[in-house]
Amino acid sequence: MNAVRRRVRAAKADVQAKRHKEGWILARQPMTFADNTTWSNRDSDVTPLDQRTWTAWTIVGYWFSDVLCAQSWSGASAIIAVGLTWREATYCLILGTLTLAAPLCLNGAAGAELHVPFPIVARSSFGFLFSRFAIVIRMVTALFWHGKSHLSPMQCQTPTMSCYH
Repeated sequence: MNAVRRRVRAAKADVQAKRHKEGWILARQPMTFADNTTWSNRDSDVTPLDQRTWTAWTIVGYWFSDVLCAQSWSGASAIIAVGLTWREATYCLILGTLTLAAPLCLNGAAGAELHVPFPIVARSSFGFLFSRFAIVIRMVTALFWHGKSHLSPMQCQTPTMSCYH
């Protein structure tokens, strides 16, 4: 119970500190590669070797989890509803997935090779200030993608929940 009280007090102090401009200023983090005059932090440094835990099979599994989801099944059912057979729908989905895989792999190649996050790769392409535009575009795209990813299961859950009434 004391831990909960400490957390509540800390959260209350944090909220009170955020009422002033000084409360929003973050302390400088130690950096591994950059000097103190560079805009950097631990998240934008190269991933250390001991923290690189993903293998080729992990990445393949991640990609398959992204392909074999409710959106893929709804895409297949929409193609079948149009009038194509299940085999034609399967071919369409495989072709569409492979078509998307090429630019996605090219987009992630620099980060995978250099072990740096997207904002750092964007800085090298767009510069320090204009990279913010690329990051915001990627953020908005991710919001739409995750919104669609969460909408499909909720549409499946709605009829299930109505059965309990």
